[in-house]
Amino acid sequence: MNFIFSVGRQSGQILPMLFLVVAVLAAAGLSGTRSLFSVAHTVDSAEIRFQNEMNLHLQTVYKINAIAENNLLMAKLVSGLVELYLEGTARALDLAASSPVWERRLPVPEPENVYLTFESALTSARPLLMRLSIQNDRLRESLPKKTRSTLTRLTMHETLCALSEKSGHLRSFSDPCNITVSQSLLAVGRLKHISSPDSVSNAIGYGNGLTAIHIPSETLLSEYRSAVNSDDKPDPFSGLSIRLTHPSFCKMRLERGTHRKCPPPIDEFKNQGPVIHRSVTARWSIRVDD
Repeated sequence: MNFIFSVGRQSGQILPMLFLVVAVLAAAGLSGTRSLFSVAHTVDSAEIRFQNEMNLHLQTVYKINAIAENNLLMAKLVSGLVELYLEGTARALDLAASSPVWERRLPVPEPENVYLTFESALTSARPLLMRLSIQNDRLRESLPKKTRSTLTRLTMHETLCALSEKSGHLRSFSDPCNITVSQSLLAVGRLKHISSPDSVSNAIGYGNGLTAIHIPSETLLSEYRSAVNSDDKPDPFSGLSIRLTHPSFCKMRLERGTHRKCPPPIDEFKNQGPVIHRSVTARWSIRVDD
């Protein structure tokens, strides 16, 4: 009995100490938990702020890509119309150069509308080109001022020159350009060049041209700065730079000797110069650097 009583006395002396240690540990754990929750809350808040910043820039990227998609459809329509016009012109040149054909149809040859297919295609193409052009204007006006200033609406004359074979060598889209009537078989070489595409541009519609995206290199959209400056509340996103980029800028960014490969350009309209290529290729995105 004495042994049991002795242990009970020692236990009575140890228990208060155990309660004290447990209380200290619990207080420390609670304090650590609160600290972790505070840091986690700060990080979550920072992430939300950064995500809001990114969402604003993603809207810009979305609109630029929408303009590029519209441009691509417009470029295809215009290129198709030009082909039909050149086919009609080639037919006219061949008829003019084939006098024996006319002689067999004398005294009064039956007239032939060589541009019938071109004019028929215009009926459906004009409203679509106008609608796409209006959409691009609205998208451009909704962009931030800095980005909006790099986009310009081309006239149809400038669009035809930009899509022509020599567009990559033009100083500007308003420079004179030639369109070659390669389909003509009988006309002499000097007659196969249309020195001014005004007849085509006036028929299609003078103002319904592409929206050129004049962004020569990666553009800094913003440098993210944390709203919290206290050292005990870190913001892992502070100091990040957000840039507007395009796959065509890849080679400009890579350092010499690197083994990284840039994505290949899309075949369609890749030979029409960098501005037109970027204007019709909806591959704009955002790059984030620390």
